[in-house]
Amino acid sequence: MKKILSVILAALLLLALSVPVLAEDGYNFDYCRVSYEKGILTDDDIEELDADIIFKAKSLEMDFAVLISGEKDDETAFAASYVENNLYGYGADGSCVFLLIDYDNMVFDVYYYGRAKNFSASAKAAVSDAFKNSYNGGNGMRGAIEAFLAAAYSEAGKPSNGTGETVTATPWWYPEDPANFVDFHGVNLPHVVDDAGLLTASEKADLESKISSMIAKYGYDIVIYTTPTVYGYSNMMVCAADFYVYQGYGVGDDFSGLVFFHSVETGNRGWRTVCFGKAMRLFNEKRINAIDDALYDLFVAGDHYEAYSLFLEKAAYVLEDKDPPKPFDYSTLVVAIIVGLVIGLVIAGMRISAMKKKMVLPKATAAGNYIVHGATVVRNITTTYLYTNVVRHEKPKSSSSGGGSSFGGGSSSSGRSFSGGGRNY
Repeated sequence: MKKILSVILAALLLLALSVPVLAEDGYNFDYCRVSYEKGILTDDDIEELDADIIFKAKSLEMDFAVLISGEKDDETAFAASYVENNLYGYGADGSCVFLLIDYDNMVFDVYYYGRAKNFSASAKAAVSDAFKNSYNGGNGMRGAIEAFLAAAYSEAGKPSNGTGETVTATPWWYPEDPANFVDFHGVNLPHVVDDAGLLTASEKADLESKISSMIAKYGYDIVIYTTPTVYGYSNMMVCAADFYVYQGYGVGDDFSGLVFFHSVETGNRGWRTVCFGKAMRLFNEKRINAIDDALYDLFVAGDHYEAYSLFLEKAAYVLEDKDPPKPFDYSTLVVAIIVGLVIGLVIAGMRISAMKKKMVLPKATAAGNYIVHGATVVRNITTTYLYTNVVRHEKPKSSSSGGGSSFGGGSSSSGRSFSGGGRNY
């Protein structure tokens, strides 16, 4: 019994150790984003700058890092190696803006990886100038790094046509003169805009009816927007925010409400829940992640109407300032069963051990004393297998939840603040 229990416990330990720890959306949190070999920054500086970078990276879907070091022989090779070894970068392409400061000679350079390479020449100049001008202006190293990050965040959040240049009036809903855009409340706006053509007429009408009831009940604007393209935007949340703002959605002076944005563009397949005004407080990271857990399998299966309907159902809980109910977690049930079996085996082993100690067995000098002669016949039986061919079928794997949701905040192209998150699939 002890051997059996040992084997079971060892198997459980190996199972636990074999489960990989995946970075959320390809983003690794294990290493500081701001590091130094020179004693220039305090521990508090590092902690606060790191926290800000992680928050922004998740909403902008791009990483940012800084190293204050001494002189290097080949800075370009060193920078690439440093970024790779520290697992910097966001997403599959490792998008990252990296500031390397040679404090010995007081020179610096900025390196761009992944999608950040698409920054225009003017954008890269703006990022470099922000650091240089702030430091030369007497703001110190931390102030200069903050200026660098602010400029990098701004450039990363701008819509792009893939070459780093700002999008003009490409989307049908983009204003003719975005520089002079003034906030307004639209009238008679549709609340299901299915540009991707994913819904039937009856499905669209049903969703419109559900949303109208929710708007009347909760006092927040709600819109579902599907699109076949993100129009070259480098950040889906900014694209969603611009659609919401430029179309005049929102309730009240703070334009409270949310847009559920779904892109089916190859390479940008995913959804985002982007919130404005009072809705920003309600749709926090925990709640958006819970909603996304419930939606993931539906989107992967292509059940779009069911996914939008379930989103509205979950969003209703949030608009009442409640956490949406969690879907049944089968992994918890499996763990409970395993734990129950282990506890049951331990208890059974203890009981059997106690019973064994109470047993009184007669002592015999030979095994033959226990055999009734003539009553037992032992025969030699063999089994012959005719075929030895074995066919194996791989067990279907359960679908993944897609990892944690990206979450963060930012500003639309017009400057209106938003927060939200979502996933790609």
